[in-house]
Amino acid sequence: MPGRGRGARGRRRTRNASHGAEDSQQQQPKRQRVSFDNNEDNVDRDIWFLGDSLPYWAGVRAQFRNTPNLSLPDGHSIAWWGIRGLGWEDFIHCVQLPVVFRTPPKVVFFHLGGNDLTKHSLRFIFKMVQESIQYITSAFPDSEFVWVDILQRIDWGVGNDEKRLIEKKRKRVNQFGRKIIRLTKNHHCIRFDIDESTPGFFRSDGVHLSDVGLDMYIDTIRETLLKIL
Repeated sequence: MPGRGRGARGRRRTRNASHGAEDSQQQQPKRQRVSFDNNEDNVDRDIWFLGDSLPYWAGVRAQFRNTPNLSLPDGHSIAWWGIRGLGWEDFIHCVQLPVVFRTPPKVVFFHLGGNDLTKHSLRFIFKMVQESIQYITSAFPDSEFVWVDILQRIDWGVGNDEKRLIEKKRKRVNQFGRKIIRLTKNHHCIRFDIDESTPGFFRSDGVHLSDVGLDMYIDTIRETLLKIL
């Protein structure tokens, strides 16, 4: 029976394809839970700096300068919780563990969003910013909150026309972030004099800050904290 034979082979191919799909799904890596809480010494810190690669490299630079806590008055310490590549969409997911298990901080900094500007619409970013800040401010109603403006970049990885659109988007997100943070009882905002006209503040990639840029960044953070504490 030729027809029957073709049907059997077809069923075998279908079963094999099905198993292949199942194997492929099983081989896909599971999403790892990433948290801001990466303190290996398990010490509660009263200042949380939450964000993307900028806070990450600022923390590395502060450590290199032997001032991880920026020479603040005794008793104050900083958690430099930056995750490279982070966007607002994953913010709440990353902060849940420290919110639940850590002592409420005195000061919380927010600095991220640059990675979102080329990926998401303004409507989506606004929604994520509002939900994320409300999540933290509801959890820690007595803390001080600091919005740090998204910085310009020399290179956004796009053409000049789209770069101009991203710059407009960046300004609008910063305006929105300041608006949301001002709804809290204790709020502060930081704007840096760092932009694409100051190339010495950037690394060769046109995205991350150079040592000079990081030093200015860190010194500004310290000045803000001395006013708050």
